[in-house]
Amino acid sequence: MPYEQPFIHKASNEHLADRRTPRPHQSWSPLIRILAIVGIVGFIVAVIAGYFWY
Repeated sequence: MPYEQPFIHKASNEHLADRRTPRPHQSWSPLIRILAIVGIVGFIVAVIAGYFWY
């Protein structure tokens, strides 16, 4: 039980820190997700086009 209290305090501090840090990251994550989705979809389309081309 005494070991669990510091973990709870660390978790609450991390949540407080996370509330400040995600604001810049939130502007980055959608761009990264869009780029990743476009890249994956483009790769799949290229593979499908390659099968149809030959």
